[in-house]
Amino acid sequence: MITEKQLKERTKHLGSSDIAALFNLDPFKNASDVWVSKTFETEKKDVENKSMTSGIRWEPYLIEWAGNELCCKPIVDPDMLWFICEAHPIFASNLDAFYLDPETGNPTIIEAKKTRLWAEWGEQGTDQMPHRVNLQVHTQMLCTGFNTVYVAAMIQGEEQLFKVNRDERIIRAIIETGEKFWNNHVLTKVPPVDCEPAKLEFLKRIRREPETWAEVSDELVSQWEQAKEAEAEAKKKADLAQRSLLTALGDAEGSILSDYRELTYFQQERPEHVVKASKCRVLRIRKGNEQ
Repeated sequence: MITEKQLKERTKHLGSSDIAALFNLDPFKNASDVWVSKTFETEKKDVENKSMTSGIRWEPYLIEWAGNELCCKPIVDPDMLWFICEAHPIFASNLDAFYLDPETGNPTIIEAKKTRLWAEWGEQGTDQMPHRVNLQVHTQMLCTGFNTVYVAAMIQGEEQLFKVNRDERIIRAIIETGEKFWNNHVLTKVPPVDCEPAKLEFLKRIRREPETWAEVSDELVSQWEQAKEAEAEAKKKADLAQRSLLTALGDAEGSILSDYRELTYFQQERPEHVVKASKCRVLRIRKGNEQ
């Protein structure tokens, strides 16, 4: 697990998990999200998403499994897994594990991944993997100076081992893109303009300085006000339409529509973290032949 000190150090560097967003290859965050996390002091994130929690839980198993497959003893001491690139210190990486070849002493990285998407991965033993993962492990090689990474992946419950060798062309692209982003946006505090603004979950965590004022254009304020009014009006219309629909249903659970779709109003289980009550009723439309 990453230490508290390393968490604080992450804000001073571009980490291996940040790089794909700068290339617009990360489906979970963009360059603006990274910009917020590196430019401002933010509140600690309290809740991790389900996918992230699952990945963390499986990480020790995958590292041990990879160690058995590679006949090596992985190093997992947190104090030995944090690396800052000497030649380009804006880059840093926290490894999942690495090991030393018993004959040559050469170090090799082990990266653990858990996913349900087979289509993103190729044949075991190859470097055929999502571009975001390839960028991540190449950033790790940039920071450590190591030349090889084994990616131990749990894909739909099946263990797979992939191998990535250092490619200097990818390394150079990472350095160029990362340094340009750092110099043009992080150091200047100017947000990227070639992507959407950061997600609300990132922006809301910025620590605000009391009694400080920023210049904001009237146009931005006007756009926000108009959008809020439209949202409120749309909510009123949706509420009225739903009430009218439920009135038409009466005490029936559903209706067969003219295009043979089914409209149902049924009881559905909900996770406890969504609502205190474990059951609620939800309107749903589905195809008539859907099971």
